[in-house]
Amino acid sequence: MSDHFRCGGCMKKNMEEEKKLYPMHFEPVEALHPWGKERFLIADLGRYDTAAKDGWLEGDSLSDIMETYIDRMVGDNVYYYYGRQYPVAVRALRVEERMPLTVCPDDALAGERFDALGKAKLWYIAGAEPGSRLYLGLNRSMTAAEFYNRSLDGSLAECLHAVTPKRGDWYYIAPGTVHAAANGLDIIEISEASMLDVTVFGWGADADPEDLGLGDALDFIDLKAYVAPAAPQENHTHADIRPEDRLADKLTDTEAFQVTRIRLTDPLHLYTEQFGSFLLYACAEGEASLQVPRAGGMDSYLLKKGEVLLVPAETPDFFLVPRDRDTVLLETAVRPSSAPDSYIDPAAEPYLEGEDYSVDEDLDDRIDYELSHPES
Repeated sequence: MSDHFRCGGCMKKNMEEEKKLYPMHFEPVEALHPWGKERFLIADLGRYDTAAKDGWLEGDSLSDIMETYIDRMVGDNVYYYYGRQYPVAVRALRVEERMPLTVCPDDALAGERFDALGKAKLWYIAGAEPGSRLYLGLNRSMTAAEFYNRSLDGSLAECLHAVTPKRGDWYYIAPGTVHAAANGLDIIEISEASMLDVTVFGWGADADPEDLGLGDALDFIDLKAYVAPAAPQENHTHADIRPEDRLADKLTDTEAFQVTRIRLTDPLHLYTEQFGSFLLYACAEGEASLQVPRAGGMDSYLLKKGEVLLVPAETPDFFLVPRDRDTVLLETAVRPSSAPDSYIDPAAEPYLEGEDYSVDEDLDDRIDYELSHPES
């Protein structure tokens, strides 16, 4: 009798595995902090593991879905590089007060020292109130000793490179760059799947070294004067299109992830195989419908402002259709190199030993995705 039921369970699992994966919404996970709150919109981070909120996978966590469907979910190349670790996370930050100054390691150091992925990230400004600020790197070079002492006595603030952001701005934050946000900002953060945000400055005087991560981070902080990263080459739009008329802007193109801002004014027909990756859409403005052709019709998935939608790699093609004249989407893909990084252990926990993460302070085919991002 038990063998019969065991076989039945296997048959059920096999039947589920034969079902086509579909664009997925995930249930956000929220965390409150003294500076405001964060909502993990999609994450496979251990403590923060978002679950599918519709379809036949409803209630299954992202980590469990990855465990079962892996390459079908993310694509062969991504699976080869990252294994069962979903490689990116998206969180919405509502910054009311000043965040602690943090810094993140790169993949090599994070793997060697912490058995985890490093953390490159993109901050997209979804809203900015008067008086809001970003702190990105240092306004002058300094030694490790000076950084350490100023962090402890509270005087580091005068040495930080400050920026006044506005809605629609974006900032790529490379590993090693100290950073923080303050005073009325809504930020969409797209990052590597890591929780290695190390706090190095809390803005107060006479800080206790044990309350900061200086011991862990001092040797990977970029101590040179901040220089903004060069913008990625615009190889997915025609050169004769004026910047203000472009429907797509590549915001960042790194080994970790590629992000394109799409001003969705007309329907787009996309083919997933052109990317060799899953696709992730975060809605920064307006509202869109993602439609997947099927026999006899279309399956439609609504994407509202503040939401993300994951398109599995095995979805062959789909349409993006605007439902609002001012719809803006952030499209994320991952196209790693052919060989896995020897330092990356996809099975490792994305935590920094000794850190308390319970409170982490820390776009008709007018551009026809020939514009569709092929390299030229």
